[in-house]
Amino acid sequence: MLFTQGRALVVGVGKYQYVPAANVAQTTNDAVSLAQALTNQGGYPQNQVTLLADGSASRAALIASLQQLANTAQPGDIVIFFYSGHGDYATDGSFYLTTSDTQLDGDKIKLDTGLGQSEFLTLLRAIKARQLLIIINSCFSGKLEPSLGFNTEAAPAALGSGVPDAVTTAALATGSGRVIITACQESERSWVGNGNLTIFGQSLVQGINGSAGLPGPFVSANDLYNYLFKTVPPAAQQLGHQQEPVLTVLRQVGLPLLVALNAATARSG
Repeated sequence: MLFTQGRALVVGVGKYQYVPAANVAQTTNDAVSLAQALTNQGGYPQNQVTLLADGSASRAALIASLQQLANTAQPGDIVIFFYSGHGDYATDGSFYLTTSDTQLDGDKIKLDTGLGQSEFLTLLRAIKARQLLIIINSCFSGKLEPSLGFNTEAAPAALGSGVPDAVTTAALATGSGRVIITACQESERSWVGNGNLTIFGQSLVQGINGSAGLPGPFVSANDLYNYLFKTVPPAAQQLGHQQEPVLTVLRQVGLPLLVALNAATARSG
């Protein structure tokens, strides 16, 4: 059985061409594992899931892929946009999602070397799907050091801010049916943990693989968030940290927003 209405753009930036000290292998693994879960367990047709990882996650490729999503997604489709990587502020004060070719100007992101909030919101606005789930796993690079072992003095703190509330609010306004899940509160960090994925990424993949689903044929955005909220904070607490995923829903979304087939139900059936 296929979840034919599902489309996804999955982005993991784990290698930085110009800022190698900020490399985070787990963010790439998040994206690869989620793309596999969507196609292998969630029922997404393979040709409707686009994966950008490491070198392929450049600024140009990310913009082109979002434009392609806007051109192909239909109003009745359900679209997932997932990003795992560093986020921070540029020299003009705007928030950026970094890409593999992001550069720094001092301790800030150089303009037009990532995806700035204005461009990001414009690209989201062009997506015609009435239901869009945006999942952002944005990390503080310095706080990843306990698991990755790179020198925090060498790793620029400028590649590590959570998504500002103002950007989340603006993203919701790009159309009806927008739901956003972020890996942590704006003032918190998203932690790597001890595995091959980030703490948030591990729980997200488990949720798509069937751990989040209630009895029934589908996993909803609410099911997914409830599972993340149940599993991410205690995993972070085991490492002595605080991390609480955040769910933001536009009123017109018409919940439940179904995001994948329920693999657990399929296995039991």
